[in-house]
Amino acid sequence: RGSLGSDFTYVVIDDVSGGSIRFGTEEFSTGNFLKQKIFSITINLKLYKGNHTWTFGTHNEFYDIKNVFIRQNYGSYDFGSIADFIGGVNAEEYDRSYSLVDNLTGDATSAAAEFTAMQLGFYAQDEIAISNKFKLTAGLRLDIPFITEDPNIASDFNSTTLPMLQAQYDIANDVEGGKAPQGQLMISPRVGFEYDVKGDRSSIFRGGIGLFTSRIPFVWPGGMFNNNGLTVGNVDERDLPSGGVPFIADINNQYTDPNFSTPSGQIDIFTNDFKYPQVLRGNLGIDKITDDGWKLGLEAIYTKTLNNVVYTNVNTDKAVDFNWTGGPDNRPVFGRDNIDNQYSAVYVGSNTSEGYSYNLTATVERTFNRNLNWFFAYTYG
Repeated sequence: RGSLGSDFTYVVIDDVSGGSIRFGTEEFSTGNFLKQKIFSITINLKLYKGNHTWTFGTHNEFYDIKNVFIRQNYGSYDFGSIADFIGGVNAEEYDRSYSLVDNLTGDATSAAAEFTAMQLGFYAQDEIAISNKFKLTAGLRLDIPFITEDPNIASDFNSTTLPMLQAQYDIANDVEGGKAPQGQLMISPRVGFEYDVKGDRSSIFRGGIGLFTSRIPFVWPGGMFNNNGLTVGNVDERDLPSGGVPFIADINNQYTDPNFSTPSGQIDIFTNDFKYPQVLRGNLGIDKITDDGWKLGLEAIYTKTLNNVVYTNVNTDKAVDFNWTGGPDNRPVFGRDNIDNQYSAVYVGSNTSEGYSYNLTATVERTFNRNLNWFFAYTYG
């Protein structure tokens, strides 16, 4: 994605009463480029026998991905006041990420995540007309997502940094830098039914339950190929010399880590047993057509998380800095001291089964004549 207007550094000027003035190129559009080649193969076969309708099929997707994401690539400055900015006073804060593999700023850099992946899918389904009123559908789907290559990793990460992190975070014992999540066999059974109460489609009772596996959100594994200690570096306000830094307007002449005391960017890794997203989902619905033409509907959907991603910055000192106060949110906020100052953050992607959602939807529909159809729906979730 690009940015509006001419390229410029991002500037924040603190204003009175806690406000701020902000201008420049949006911080997360400065180095942001995605190119994907996706090749897919789908084959379906239907067989009809008696009251059975069988479907057998396969759906396969092959990905070739190049993704540049370097946040704050043009530099981001924070000034204490308008007078400071106009008067040339140093910025109080500075943030920037930049390429470690070339001197290019923006999308043309070679500091890209480049990798290939595939997701293979196979499925079988039987739709059984048990009677003229009752139809049962049962199916099984198998998905096999995997990334076909491993990312690079800084040479000293596993031997030097990782033991330091493991001493404070148990989850760090289940990781190894330079390893992509393993390919998995994701099994997704499901069953559904439809009951035509009167046999004339005026009253339908329907529902189903099953496991569902998503496609891989490639922004997750893409981070491993970008943030590995070798591709993207970072400096931020924790590294500033006393008195701040002078403002540089040239986006191609910004500060890099030799200017400060510096971490060399962040690391993104995953636990060895990381699983791709999967949920349990069920629904029940009623559809009714009244004698005078009103169409009424009521449906409930419930989704329970089985596998989802949760990130932990294991390079943060676990000492609690403070607790939020003044409201119901009193969660602890950890300090920003790094365990290993060579890296700004080390994010471990692992799984959680916590979380659920539900939706209740009611609909009313009526066709008054050939030219007017009226529809109303209300959803609570």
